[in-house]
Amino acid sequence: QPDGGEESPHQDELERVRAALAQVAAEDARIIVLHHYHSQSLEQAARTVGVPTSTAKSRYYRGMERLAALLRRRSLGAQP
Repeated sequence: QPDGGEESPHQDELERVRAALAQVAAEDARIIVLHHYHSQSLEQAARTVGVPTSTAKSRYYRGMERLAALLRRRSLGAQP
């Protein structure tokens, strides 16, 4: 933490994303994490969790829509 304990803008943004991701359905969040944080393709993520690729894609897009909505709400200062 730079400057005597203050969080950097980047760290603050990561914390906002983590907090919002925690509010996304677990099955959707898992696909998002595998895809974005573990660099797996959606096909690989589907194999990892044992679902068809079409299911992984549905979970990914549904989860990303929810995540975006949560982050928009937070940026406007509203609570979820």
